[in-house]
Amino acid sequence: EVSEDEMPLRQLVGKNYGTQNFYVGMVPGNTAFFDPVHNDYRLLFTKEFSVLSVDTAFFQDALLKGPREQFSDILYRPYFASARQYNMYMYVKAGLSDNTSKWMQDDNDRQNTPENIEIMVNKMFSRLSSDLAANIDVVRWMEVIKDPFAPSGSSEYFYQNPWMKLGYSDISYQDGSQTVYIPRYIVLALQIANQNAPSVKKIISQSGELDIVIWERMQKMLAALRTAGI
Repeated sequence: EVSEDEMPLRQLVGKNYGTQNFYVGMVPGNTAFFDPVHNDYRLLFTKEFSVLSVDTAFFQDALLKGPREQFSDILYRPYFASARQYNMYMYVKAGLSDNTSKWMQDDNDRQNTPENIEIMVNKMFSRLSSDLAANIDVVRWMEVIKDPFAPSGSSEYFYQNPWMKLGYSDISYQDGSQTVYIPRYIVLALQIANQNAPSVKKIISQSGELDIVIWERMQKMLAALRTAGI
């Protein structure tokens, strides 16, 4: 029997916490993971970790550069086969955030209109969530929204990323004396992902330390979304 000191991390976690209760993973370098020159890196990664967390391959600019462009799966598709080969689950970091194409951050760009932003959300998440659903044997989590809230103490409540151009939905919650309406891009992205990939767990993530103010806002927002059936 292999001692715990010699066990791969994923095996050690499975032994102590179970294989369906606790997972350990990290984000690999996209280039290094598939480059034969870095074969030792890939073998070490897949030996130690049970979750393959993929980020830049699922960023908006990698999937869909513009509203009239074709959706591209060229960067992320190889990860499905790798997850199967090494018996791993995938955490897909596709969350809508301020990590967007430059034209979406330029208010003077003629493409940067609410109509085109909505086309981007619909086109990107319809295709992506359908692909993830087709690979449900290895895809466990899908990050749909990243960093929706501005830091506590900021003059803004929600982070003013380019997707905010879609305005606000009619779903709201009370935060003290304030009625807060949830941004429409959050509702739209979750609706599309739920419709096309119902079995994939949806994630809304928030960077930074566990700020009690932000944590309470997240809880209230999630409760309002669930009450609305999203």
